Amino acid sequence: NRDLQEDKEGMFDSFFTLFDSVNLMSEMVKSFRVNKERFIKEIDGSFMLATDLADYLVKKGISFREAHNILGKIVKFATDENKKLNELKLTDYKNFSDEFEEDVYKYLSAETCLQNKKTFGSPNPQMVEDSIKNWIDNFG
Repeated sequence: NRDLQEDKEGMFDSFFTLFDSVNLMSEMVKSFRVNKERFIKEIDGSFMLATDLADYLVKKGISFREAHNILGKIVKFATDENKKLNELKLTDYKNFSDEFEEDVYKYLSAETCLQNKKTFGSPNPQMVEDSIKNWIDNFG
């Protein structure tokens, strides 16, 4: 149709769906509470931190490709042993690479993981705080 009447129904439907979704999210966020202690407990030593361990190995001079390969084997081992990464012994880590040292365990905490993220848009607490401040300053 020349006056584009046929496409308006879909556009308005999409708009109202988006509007309702934003309103729903707004209500959900108002009552959202994070149990920080539980959150940290669940993340510390979890497989979510495997990439951080790969970064640890890269800092020790191993290529990311090789570090990724090593961590894949470690995660499989930990899964087979029904353990979190922070429950593995240093000897377990050394079975996969001699580059692992006692300091590996500090890389298995949510706090260290967040602090090590330095790029724009990362979950680093300072970056998040700066982003929130920017949004408040610009959008009230």
